[in-house]
Amino acid sequence: AAVQATEGQALVCDGKFATTVFSACCGGWTENNENVWSGPPNPALRGTSDFSAKNRISAPSTESGWRQQIKAKPDAWCAGDTDGFRWQKRFTNQELSKLVNQRHTVGTIHSIREGTRGVSGRLKSVTITGSKGTVTIEQELAIRQAFGGLPSAMFIIETSSTGGAPATFVFYGGGRGHGVGLCQYGAYGMAVAGRKYEAIVTHYFKGVTIERTR
Repeated sequence: AAVQATEGQALVCDGKFATTVFSACCGGWTENNENVWSGPPNPALRGTSDFSAKNRISAPSTESGWRQQIKAKPDAWCAGDTDGFRWQKRFTNQELSKLVNQRHTVGTIHSIREGTRGVSGRLKSVTITGSKGTVTIEQELAIRQAFGGLPSAMFIIETSSTGGAPATFVFYGGGRGHGVGLCQYGAYGMAVAGRKYEAIVTHYFKGVTIERTR
């Protein structure tokens, strides 16, 4: 019924078909495309908050703000994703070092430094220092893969030490996927709340209009 009701309609941005990418769950904020993939900024793929006007929370502007929000559970449209909206992964140093060294030869991990973040809180880089060297990993997917395939790059790390050396690493994260464009769980949450498809797609894709192709 939905396909039939929207037949012949398309999202248009700057006179061209809009790039309509999506991910499962943005975690509360979607991301700018250039912070995830190489290429210039796409005007339709600007990061935005995934909250109603009533519950709107501005994206944190500091690292401490992100650490607080990622460990919290704000009332976002996509909060219905009980497995992915907020998640936690715990590794011993031995476990995490083994995962990281499958792609980057750093030896036993001594430290992990979180770099700058995109507008959704997803990390744009991390620097791992180990007994055999240091590596800086950039781009969302590469960061997730370095740690064994995390749900997203929207995470913080807390470390516990034994004898001055890191013993365990706990990743607290939000969202599933790259976070660019439409958030599937967020769109579902908006629909359940009674929002129409026009409001949903223009919420996630900026500067677009719905036009008929025939």
